[in-house]
Amino acid sequence: MYSITTTTWTMKRLLKEFGNINFRCPVQRGFVWDIGRQSLFVHSLLNGDIIPPLFLRRLSLEDNKYKMEARDGQQRCTTVYRFMKGEFKLSKIPEYKEGDKFDFRIPRGEDKKLENINGLSWDDLTEDEKDRIRDATISIYYIDNATDIEADMIFFKLNNGKSLTNTELARAQAKSRDTIKSLGGHELFTKMFSEKAMVNSSFDMIVKIWFMLNEDEPNLMSDHIKAELKSIDITPEDSSRINNVLDFALTVYNNISVPKIAKRMITKTHFLSLVPIIDKALEDDINPAKFVEFIESFYDGKSTKEPTINNIYNEVFNNASASRSRIRVRHNALMNHYEKLFNGEKEDVYSTNLAEFEKDDEKDQKGKEEKGENYSEIVDINDLSEPVISEPEPELELELEQPKVEESKEPKQEPKKKTVKKPEKPVSNPKEKEKAPTAPKTAAPKKEEPIIMSTADYNKQLEEKRKAKEQEKANKSKLGIAPF
Repeated sequence: MYSITTTTWTMKRLLKEFGNINFRCPVQRGFVWDIGRQSLFVHSLLNGDIIPPLFLRRLSLEDNKYKMEARDGQQRCTTVYRFMKGEFKLSKIPEYKEGDKFDFRIPRGEDKKLENINGLSWDDLTEDEKDRIRDATISIYYIDNATDIEADMIFFKLNNGKSLTNTELARAQAKSRDTIKSLGGHELFTKMFSEKAMVNSSFDMIVKIWFMLNEDEPNLMSDHIKAELKSIDITPEDSSRINNVLDFALTVYNNISVPKIAKRMITKTHFLSLVPIIDKALEDDINPAKFVEFIESFYDGKSTKEPTINNIYNEVFNNASASRSRIRVRHNALMNHYEKLFNGEKEDVYSTNLAEFEKDDEKDQKGKEEKGENYSEIVDINDLSEPVISEPEPELELELEQPKVEESKEPKQEPKKKTVKKPEKPVSNPKEKEKAPTAPKTAAPKKEEPIIMSTADYNKQLEEKRKAKEQEKANKSKLGIAPF
C-alpha cells in the first residue's frame, strides 16, 4: 500500500532538486504553458501568492538522493526553473490602465512604486526580488511505495476537474505503456523532436510504428489507434524488431549527405511510410550505405510540397495522410522504387491508384457501421477485439475478387476477425503464428455444440489455413497490392 507524506520546499530547493525529477511520464502532458501563463506564475511568486502543491512519486534512493517522478506540477516547476535560468522574459502580463479591475503591477525600488514587469528577465530583477522568488515556498506531497497503476489513479483523481484529452487518457491506459516509453527513448527521436515534444511525440511514434509493422493494412487514424491502444501487446520480439528498425534508420540518417533529404526522412509521415520498407531492407540484408542511396534518390523532390520524385506519393503525403488508402499508396510507391533499385525491375510492380484503395476504405467503413463498430469514441477494446462475424468482411471480399467477376463466384474465404494481427515474421520463431491454436475460433452456427477435432484433423485445418493465407497474398499481388 502506498503512503503520502508532506513537506515544504523553497524555490531555491526546487531548483537544486530539478535534475532528480522525471517529468516525462506518460500521463503528463509535456510542457505546454505559453509565455503568458509562465509570466503570470512568476508574478504570483513575486507577489507572495499561494502556490498549488507539487506531487512527487519517490522511486529510488541513490547517493542519499531520491529519484522522483512528477505526478502533478510539471508546468509550475519547469516555469520557475526556466525563469531562474534566464531562459525567458516576462511577457503578456496585463498592463494596468486607470480604472482597470485588476492591477498586476509590482512595488519596485526604494519608493515601492507600482510598476508593470513585462520585459524583465531574471537578471533584470533586484536582489530583493530574486530573494522573494528563491524563498517562495511550495507544498510537496511525497508518494511512496506506489505501483504504476496506483500512481496513475492518483493522477486521475488530482486532475478530475481538468479537461484531459482522450489521447492523454489513452496513453495512460496503454497495456504496453512502459515498453512504449522505453522504446521512445531511442536516439533517433532526439533528431525528430524537440525536447519539449519528445515524451509524447516519441510515445505516439512507437505506437504507430507498431501498427505499421503489425497490421495487414495499417490505419493510423487517431480514433482507431485510441480504441486499440488499451489492448495491443508489444512483445519482446516486437521490441527487438522496432529497435532494429530505429537503429538502421539512425545509421542511414547519419550518412545522408544532403541536409534537406535527411530532414525529410525523419518527418513523421515520411518516416512512418518508410518503417515497413526499412523492415524489408533488414530482412533482405540490404547494406545501410545502399539504403542511403535509396533514400537520396527517392526523396530528392524540389520542395517540401513535392518532397519526392514520385508524383503520386507527393499527392497523398499530406492531407488525410493517416488513412489506410493513402498509407497504401505511399507504401506501394516506395516498394516500386525499392524493386527497381534492389531487384532490377524496369516497370512499376504495385498499383498506386488512390481511387481503388479509397473504394476499399469506403466499403470497409460501411461494413464497420453495419456491425456497430464506431472508432469515433474510446470504447472498451474487449467489446471490439472479437466481433461476431458470420460472413467474410467486405474488405476481404474486395481484395480477393478479380475484375468483373461476380461475388457469388468468388471462393469463400476465411473470415478475418481482427484488424490487428500478430507479426508475420517474429524474430524468435518465424512459424510461431502458424502454430498458434487459432483454428478453433472459426465461426460455427450459433446453436450448435463446439466441434471436437482429432489432432490429425486439427493439424490438417492449420495447414489449410496456411495455404489460404498464401493464396490471399498471391491474389493481392495479382491486383498490384504490395504486402506489408
